[in-house]
Amino acid sequence: MIRGLVTKTIYEVWAPTLIFIVAVFVFEMLLAYILASFAADMIGPMFQNAFFQNIVKGLLGADLPANFGPPAISAMSWVHPAILMLLWSQAVTFATRTPAGEIDRGTIDVLLTLPVSRFRLLASDTLVGLTCGAVMIAAGFLGFWIGNRFLPPESRADFARLAVIAVNCYCLYMTVMGLSFLTSALNERRGRAIAAVVAIILPSFVLNFLTQFSATAESIGFLSFMTYYRPLEVLQQSGWPVADMLVLLTAAGTSWLAAAIVFIRRDIRTT
Repeated sequence: MIRGLVTKTIYEVWAPTLIFIVAVFVFEMLLAYILASFAADMIGPMFQNAFFQNIVKGLLGADLPANFGPPAISAMSWVHPAILMLLWSQAVTFATRTPAGEIDRGTIDVLLTLPVSRFRLLASDTLVGLTCGAVMIAAGFLGFWIGNRFLPPESRADFARLAVIAVNCYCLYMTVMGLSFLTSALNERRGRAIAAVVAIILPSFVLNFLTQFSATAESIGFLSFMTYYRPLEVLQQSGWPVADMLVLLTAAGTSWLAAAIVFIRRDIRTT
């Protein structure tokens, strides 16, 4: 039955997910080439400005090194708002399908009459969602690699370190998906579920910027999940950001488990 649920979910989401995958691939390919190509211009006057340095630091999650060159600038493609928006939009739209989306469409009663538990229903959706996220990030990595092939060797990024960033990005994706499942389990309307998770994501993203300008914001910066996704720092180091990834995975697992408990126990109105 799980196989049937997985097949049903794939059939319902393959088209929009394919659009997201292609968009991430194209954006990463273009950003990898464009950011590194114009690195000489970007490293000039703009990076001498303290305000601009703080903005870039807020995005990349680390102080700008003295030798900030094309390979480091290319890391900005993994925190570009367009890439994050695509990844998060897919996670949110996918995870709010069940149960909020099914209640909205009036099909939840049909879904719940299937000879399968609610936990297995949620687990099958989660399996497909995690697979979709992995394919999206893999497509982005492939796009980045292709874009880098058009650059001179000295401007190319270290792909071993880029792979670490991609895994860290996947942990961030799982966190957003876990929160989306939780808001979906708590709401009877998909629009409300999406609004609720956006109300969590947006302040978290903004807080990450404010930590560069406000001591008060810095003191609560640990509440922003972007604090645990720092591509430039990963690029500069030789190891894995294990602590950051564990925080994201813990947040993802906790929110998903809470979603499962709420979904299993709640009464669902079908009319």
